[in-house]
Amino acid sequence: MLDNEVTITAIKETVKEIALILGGANVIIVALITWLGKIWMDKILESERRKTQILVEQLKNSLTQEREKINQVLNPDYTVG
Repeated sequence: MLDNEVTITAIKETVKEIALILGGANVIIVALITWLGKIWMDKILESERRKTQILVEQLKNSLTQEREKINQVLNPDYTVG
Protein backbone atom coordinates (compact mmCIF):
# COMPACT_ATOMS: atom_id res chain seq x y z
CA MET A 1 0.00 0.00 0.00
CA LEU A 2 2.82 2.39 0.85
CA ASP A 3 4.53 1.85 -2.52
CA ASN A 4 1.25 2.60 -4.27
CA GLU A 5 0.85 5.87 -2.33
CA VAL A 6 4.45 6.88 -3.09
CA THR A 7 3.93 6.17 -6.78
CA ILE A 8 0.71 8.19 -6.86
CA THR A 9 2.42 11.05 -5.01
CA ALA A 10 5.36 10.92 -7.43
CA ILE A 11 2.99 10.97 -10.40
CA LYS A 12 1.10 13.94 -8.95
CA GLU A 13 4.37 15.84 -8.41
CA THR A 14 5.53 15.05 -11.95
CA VAL A 15 2.23 16.23 -13.40
CA LYS A 16 2.46 19.45 -11.37
CA GLU A 17 6.01 20.07 -12.57
CA ILE A 18 5.03 19.45 -16.21
CA ALA A 19 2.07 21.81 -15.84
CA LEU A 20 4.34 24.51 -14.40
CA ILE A 21 6.88 24.03 -17.18
CA LEU A 22 4.22 24.16 -19.88
CA GLY A 23 2.60 27.17 -18.26
CA GLY A 24 5.93 28.99 -18.27
CA ALA A 25 6.49 27.98 -21.88
CA ASN A 26 3.07 29.34 -22.80
CA VAL A 27 3.91 32.69 -21.26
CA ILE A 28 7.15 32.83 -23.27
CA ILE A 29 5.38 31.79 -26.48
CA VAL A 30 2.64 34.38 -26.01
CA ALA A 31 5.25 37.07 -25.31
CA LEU A 32 7.21 36.15 -28.44
CA ILE A 33 4.10 36.07 -30.61
CA THR A 34 3.03 39.46 -29.25
CA TRP A 35 6.49 40.91 -29.93
CA LEU A 36 6.57 39.49 -33.46
CA GLY A 37 3.04 40.72 -34.12
CA LYS A 38 4.03 44.23 -33.05
CA ILE A 39 7.03 44.19 -35.38
CA TRP A 40 4.87 43.03 -38.30
CA MET A 41 2.21 45.60 -37.49
CA ASP A 42 4.81 48.40 -37.40
CA LYS A 43 6.23 47.31 -40.76
CA ILE A 44 2.78 47.09 -42.35
CA LEU A 45 1.78 50.50 -40.96
CA GLU A 46 4.99 52.09 -42.22
CA SER A 47 4.47 50.55 -45.66
CA GLU A 48 0.89 51.82 -45.80
CA ARG A 49 2.00 55.25 -44.57
CA ARG A 50 4.58 55.46 -47.39
CA LYS A 51 2.01 54.37 -49.99
CA THR A 52 -0.43 56.98 -48.69
CA GLN A 53 2.21 59.72 -48.75
CA ILE A 54 3.09 58.86 -52.37
CA LEU A 55 -0.58 58.90 -53.33
CA VAL A 56 -1.14 62.26 -51.61
CA GLU A 57 1.87 63.76 -53.42
CA GLN A 58 0.61 62.42 -56.76
CA LEU A 59 -2.83 63.89 -56.13
CA LYS A 60 -1.36 67.24 -55.08
CA ASN A 61 0.75 67.36 -58.24
CA SER A 62 -2.23 66.41 -60.39
CA LEU A 63 -4.42 69.07 -58.78
CA THR A 64 -1.71 71.68 -59.18
CA GLN A 65 -1.39 70.85 -62.87
CA GLU A 66 -5.16 70.97 -63.34
CA ARG A 67 -5.35 74.30 -61.50
CA GLU A 68 -2.64 75.72 -63.75
CA LYS A 69 -4.49 74.53 -66.87
CA ILE A 70 -7.74 76.09 -65.63
CA ASN A 71 -6.00 79.35 -64.77
CA GLN A 72 -4.41 79.50 -68.22
CA VAL A 73 -7.78 78.92 -69.90
CA LEU A 74 -9.62 81.43 -67.75
CA ASN A 75 -6.86 84.00 -67.71
CA PRO A 76 -4.49 83.80 -70.71
CA ASP A 77 -2.23 86.44 -69.16
CA TYR A 78 -1.77 84.25 -66.04
CA THR A 79 1.82 83.27 -65.36
CA VAL A 80 2.95 80.50 -63.09
CA GLY A 81 4.67 81.85 -60.07
